[in-house]
Amino acid sequence: STHEPDDVLEMMVEQALLLDAPGRNAQYRTLMAETLRLLANLRQIWRGDPRTQWQGAAPLVSDFRLGRRPRAYPRREFDSAYIRDRLKETLGPDWLSQRTARILAALLRADSSEPLLLSRFQVESALRILGFLGSDSHQGDGTIVCAGTGSGKTLAFYLPALLHIGGGDRTPRTRCLALYPRTELLKDQFNEAFSQARRIAPLLRDAGLRPVSIGLLYNQVPNRVSDLGRREHHLRRSWLATGDGDSQGFICPYLDCPECKRPFIATSADVHANRERLTCTRCRMCIDSDLVKFTRRALEDQPADVFFTTAEMLNRNLGGRRFARQFGIGEVQPPELVLLDEVHTYSGAYGAHVALLLRRWRHLARARPHYVGLSATLADADQFFANLVGVRSDLVSRIEPQPEDLVHEGIEYNLVIRADPTSGTALLSTTIQTIMLMARMLHAGGLQMSSKPLYGWRSFVFSDNLDVVNRLLFDYRDAEGWDRWRLHPVARDFPLASMRTPLYPEPAGRIQAGQSWGAIEKVGRGLGRGDRLQVGRTSSQDVGVDATADVVIATASLEVGYDDPGVGLVLQHKAPRDAAAFVQRKGRAGRTRGMRPWTVVVLSDYGRDHETYEASDQLFSPELLPKRLPIQNRHLLRIHAAFATLAWIAARSRPSNVRTWLPRRRAAVSGVARC
Repeated sequence: STHEPDDVLEMMVEQALLLDAPGRNAQYRTLMAETLRLLANLRQIWRGDPRTQWQGAAPLVSDFRLGRRPRAYPRREFDSAYIRDRLKETLGPDWLSQRTARILAALLRADSSEPLLLSRFQVESALRILGFLGSDSHQGDGTIVCAGTGSGKTLAFYLPALLHIGGGDRTPRTRCLALYPRTELLKDQFNEAFSQARRIAPLLRDAGLRPVSIGLLYNQVPNRVSDLGRREHHLRRSWLATGDGDSQGFICPYLDCPECKRPFIATSADVHANRERLTCTRCRMCIDSDLVKFTRRALEDQPADVFFTTAEMLNRNLGGRRFARQFGIGEVQPPELVLLDEVHTYSGAYGAHVALLLRRWRHLARARPHYVGLSATLADADQFFANLVGVRSDLVSRIEPQPEDLVHEGIEYNLVIRADPTSGTALLSTTIQTIMLMARMLHAGGLQMSSKPLYGWRSFVFSDNLDVVNRLLFDYRDAEGWDRWRLHPVARDFPLASMRTPLYPEPAGRIQAGQSWGAIEKVGRGLGRGDRLQVGRTSSQDVGVDATADVVIATASLEVGYDDPGVGLVLQHKAPRDAAAFVQRKGRAGRTRGMRPWTVVVLSDYGRDHETYEASDQLFSPELLPKRLPIQNRHLLRIHAAFATLAWIAARSRPSNVRTWLPRRRAAVSGVARC
């Protein structure tokens, strides 16, 4: 439908997409332009008398460069009927049973009002993976899926994996081993796999079969449910106590309800009864161990079909007996699929360790699985992936969207800020003031236009230095008026942003100098003394992401795979050390199609920061160089030779009673380590 120009103008002003600009005639400035004007005029204003401070405050920004470009996504146009026909054509009409066809329809929501459509590269990936799994003779090969952040790489793997697992033999064993480089990524993808497995569970139960089960193993997984009832247990720091009455229990740190997005809890009654069950606090949905193996004892009793873990946990348990069945070692069939997400993170010495670990696991399990890798930033992907998993490069297929498959939707803003080197201020001050402004210029609660999100409301701030992350966290909390340790407001302090309120004297001069932030109030946020932003941290010290935080200051632990549709700003303090890692961080904003995310990099005028600013056009579209793994390094080979020797000794000396054998083995390994 058509709209009158005055109606469109009124709507844009009402949504704060256009802001009134001072002048005799009716003039307007876009929200982006006003944000840039205020950024360019940032000054270091301290707490005190705001009526006299702003004129002599030190400037923080000397220059900036802005890039505005459209966002590209793979076109999604293939429904379940098309995919079903392609499966019959490629794999034969006998492969697609009635059960598999129903699972495919359920995964793609074929009967809903909004069915899920797939991109061409997702269809090709599914055909490639299922073609391998349907082959009787194979020698182990791989598939590397290379697509941009948010394009659907994860679905390109889990769709064929769940089709194969749900439609095949339901004997309890590990069918898919999924390795993740970060625990935040593992938890996020575990939630996604749970939603998919839950969608097809009723179909399998109606057929008299058990559902596809998923399990995970990392440091926050309890040994048994009753451990949560012990006050001195270390898991009480991650499984936080909550609620009262029927809702009293312990919050699961890695699983949320797919219906109401509230976390599951292990109720006090279930903990005391040692019952394997999780309950949603709002809708009271219950899940038990037949669908989710959320304790180590449940994994021992029966392996999960899809097993989520990290390379560190695989290395730690490879020579043991407790989880041997779960890893496909012993008198069990090994996994048919191995998933490696964010393959680009396995680089350097760490990547070589993982490569040698996979070779040791494959030898112990006598496995010849199909390896699947996912990455958005990897040059020479097929060769790198072949070296990582230990197969011939000619047996690895690379699948990625083609240029003709891309559709442009939405805009992204890429901004590089150079701090003023003559003002005598620290670069951290420029970063803090930039966060203070940019986080408030995002609409409160986000902004939607025509039922599509336009801007986010949350900000992620990254630094490559843990010490800088900690200093930035405490200093920014102080700038927001919080107690840096107890996270409570300090009575004598107030957020520094409130010193830019239009209520102070000399409004015309302050507006002209960019020291009046009245635009913030128009986007739905306040500039009062009590209008503080919530600030959180995600690092090795603070795992998880605070769901209530407006600003999350993070290390590399949050740069891959964490999907939060509310993120509208990603800010990088100083020049990133790795181009591929920066592209991943940039991809945390604007996870929903059609959004207009901001990516801001704050640089000094010295050293590598100066070089990065001069070549800022390459910062957001870097030319990624091929990576090589030092697998033949003699030091690394000796380390893994020692691990392999310990595993061989353990395999030769295993008694039938594992409970008496484990303590002796731990003592023996400790003795070897001391030697």
